[in-house]
Amino acid sequence: MPCVYLFVDYHANFKITVFYTGTKVIYFMKYGLLIQGPLLSVGRTGATGHRTLADDAVVRFDCRQTILNNISEYGDLFSEIVLCTWDDGIYPDFEITNGKFCRIPDKAKKIIDARVKRNWINNDIVNNMCKQYYGTYNGLLQFNNVDYVVKIRTDQSLDLELLVKSIVDYNRLYITYIIRGYNVLPDFYFAARLDTMIDLFKILSENEPIVKSPHQDIILRYALARYFKEIDVDIGWYNKFQTLQQNKIFAYMFNNVFYPLPRKVYESIIWRGEPFCEEYRQNLDELCFSNPDIYTQKYSLVGNGIENAFFRTRDNFLADNIQKTLFFMVRLIAYIFNHAFK
Repeated sequence: MPCVYLFVDYHANFKITVFYTGTKVIYFMKYGLLIQGPLLSVGRTGATGHRTLADDAVVRFDCRQTILNNISEYGDLFSEIVLCTWDDGIYPDFEITNGKFCRIPDKAKKIIDARVKRNWINNDIVNNMCKQYYGTYNGLLQFNNVDYVVKIRTDQSLDLELLVKSIVDYNRLYITYIIRGYNVLPDFYFAARLDTMIDLFKILSENEPIVKSPHQDIILRYALARYFKEIDVDIGWYNKFQTLQQNKIFAYMFNNVFYPLPRKVYESIIWRGEPFCEEYRQNLDELCFSNPDIYTQKYSLVGNGIENAFFRTRDNFLADNIQKTLFFMVRLIAYIFNHAFK
């Protein structure tokens, strides 16, 4: 009778040994670690992540020691390590001894939004999304001989051994968590087969963004490029508005493509030098880290008509401008109404 043995060594590569009629087959699942992002990271921390982008919530964080600690503590888990950052002159003498370090020119797509100046948001912050896509894609191309890649940020440390142990299906694309009822995808870390990860970030780095936040844009563009027929939602609903039709897109992707890793992996994160505060953690219940199917609401005739009139993207120039005018008029009336009763 054939017998099958499974041996897993979490401190090296996954080793699967199969005995069949006296023939021994050994396969090593080779892991790669991609650390991507800036060496000087500006933004909120684990302790201030739940707050708005106020001055006292934002720090300038030197990522070098975090990078070195991640490599030193977990380097034995990975066959190859790649650190990918920008050729921007920041900390030019910094090097790593274990792994490949690439500084790439910033050739990411640029988004210039006239509204960012009014909202006190720097264009560089808006464009971090495209820089992440482009940097990740180019970092993935540096791997020579790995099967599976874990991608993390330069400004975060986390329990990578626990993360690797939590991977139970090599065909899944793992993410941090899923918030049911909200069409968002956190981008703290990813884990997937190398070819899957390259495909995802190639799509993201080469095509125009649909929305200006990676938390929606990653899902919408990957769905449009790879799962459009299966989802069967008109292209006009691939936009920034959270509608019932867009909910179908996210439900399909969260039910079939993206899977959350366990809560303990997320809670091990130290983000820009600080762990997540209790207020931030309380926003996430246990369903955020599991995979029960997500069901979308049933459509009503009235709801369908309203969403179609105001939120579906139009290809026709005249129809598009009529829709924008209607949308502006409704918002203006609502503004006048609200201020009239103050």
